[in-house]
Amino acid sequence: MNAPASRKQRRAAAKAARAGGRANALAKADRFLQVGDLKAAEASYREAHRAAPDQAEPLQGLGRVHRMAGRPQDSLAAYEQALNRAPDDPGILFELGNLARDMGMTEASAKFFHAVIGLKPDAMEAHNNLGSALRQLDRLDEAVDVLKPAIEKWPDSPDLWLTLGNVMADAEQNANAENFYLEALRLRPDFGPAVSNLADVMYAEGRHEEAIAHYRRAIDLLPDNPTAHFNYGQALLATGDLEQGWEEYEWRLDPAYPKSARRDHGLPRWAGEDLTDKRIMVCAEQGVGDEMRAAHCFPDIIDRAGGCLIECDPRLQSLFQRSFPDAAFHPWEGRHQAGQDHRTYEWLAGHEPFDFAIEAASLSRFFRRDLKDFPGPRKLFAVDPTLADEWRGRVQALGPGLKVGISWTSGLVNVARARSYAPLSSWEAILSQSGVRFVSLQYGDTEAEIVAAEQQFSIDIARWPDLDLKNDFDGVAALIDSLDLVIAPGTAVRQLSAGLDVPTWVMVSEPAVTALGQTVSPYAGCMKYFVRRPDPDMSGVLARVGAELAKTIQSRA
Repeated sequence: MNAPASRKQRRAAAKAARAGGRANALAKADRFLQVGDLKAAEASYREAHRAAPDQAEPLQGLGRVHRMAGRPQDSLAAYEQALNRAPDDPGILFELGNLARDMGMTEASAKFFHAVIGLKPDAMEAHNNLGSALRQLDRLDEAVDVLKPAIEKWPDSPDLWLTLGNVMADAEQNANAENFYLEALRLRPDFGPAVSNLADVMYAEGRHEEAIAHYRRAIDLLPDNPTAHFNYGQALLATGDLEQGWEEYEWRLDPAYPKSARRDHGLPRWAGEDLTDKRIMVCAEQGVGDEMRAAHCFPDIIDRAGGCLIECDPRLQSLFQRSFPDAAFHPWEGRHQAGQDHRTYEWLAGHEPFDFAIEAASLSRFFRRDLKDFPGPRKLFAVDPTLADEWRGRVQALGPGLKVGISWTSGLVNVARARSYAPLSSWEAILSQSGVRFVSLQYGDTEAEIVAAEQQFSIDIARWPDLDLKNDFDGVAALIDSLDLVIAPGTAVRQLSAGLDVPTWVMVSEPAVTALGQTVSPYAGCMKYFVRRPDPDMSGVLARVGAELAKTIQSRA
């Protein structure tokens, strides 16, 4: 007969049993995760955590499960608990970097990847991801400083060549970008992202046929990749292929597309069915300028439906309601969480039931499949009559001369987008013209820049402190409606101006997708584009706009 186990032996046996239980549970959880059974994996990771609450691995596994299940906040909490138990674990830090990137926490993502490299200098993927994060932060020189040494160390990594190519493309060093993409493809001939990004560079260079051929190859290699499809769709639209372009443009709605919004209205999506005696909701999407462009199709859907409710930015509700009185409008509700927009629809309970829903930007797919489908010039938006009288008087009080509204920048500027804008100090070709009364339509803290331009060009630029140029769309619409011309970059100002049928000159870096291959917008015959590329900056565009403005002034003389 064996002697009774001592207390020390019993403790050791219990510890071994717990360790065995944890190991078995972890092994089971890893297997479940590999086959995609997230529910079973979560249960097994929790079992492992109960067996060894002081260990990091089960919590790290839970972080993976939550991330794969689309629960980023739960994933973050699990990873943070794991990191508390193993603060120098490069694997946990790396996964936290990827999660932070997915959640739009780019600065934190970069810090995590930097920490991984400090602990594990041979972690090639961490170098690549750090370079990508620095690119997202517009710190392009720092990204190059990370990626070039990494490529010297791992010259056979197509991922590193791809990321460096992306940095060069953002810097508009397109020849370098193309060479780096080609090197990535030499190393991995079927590398879909490199093909797609090479197409982007070709398109930016004006090589549209080559670009479209590469986009087609990219979607052959990445048939389920929404970004590849969406970029292909934009290229098709920009070159005038509306029918196929609108189909590919629908990929922006794929949940895997980084900028897609989540909607929980639960309504069937309209696919072109007869809407007689049916009610449809049109869902707002993208930015306020995009909503105004989508409004060009509002009359079409309103005429077809038995009832129509249109979701919109709260700032547009009164303008839209006045302009389209046969529809109802409701401000969209939702939140921005974990790097993604979530639209909520509890407010639908206060309305009659709807039969269908459709996203606003998808209306063109049904009503604008050919250039012949676009109506002629028209005034889409209706201005408040009282405000119209007020602002007409204010503008007339500026005195004789052409009344020209100007906007020159955006509230969202990064390294790539900055090349689409030019500071007022470089507007000499426009602002030095005589016979013009300039009016600022630029929101934001721009007073110092305006005062400097007034002194530089010996002019007055009208502005009214009581008008909120960012949020008061009724007031801004009334002001614009009193002007003779608007000059602006590709911001919401140009969409509002075009919707009021005011002559609008738009300065852009490359042919606008919504120009649909035309120099004058099919959506608004009053909107004319001035394209920068292939010039490196906006000086050439400003000169062309200045020359056009001189002709206009002369014709009015």
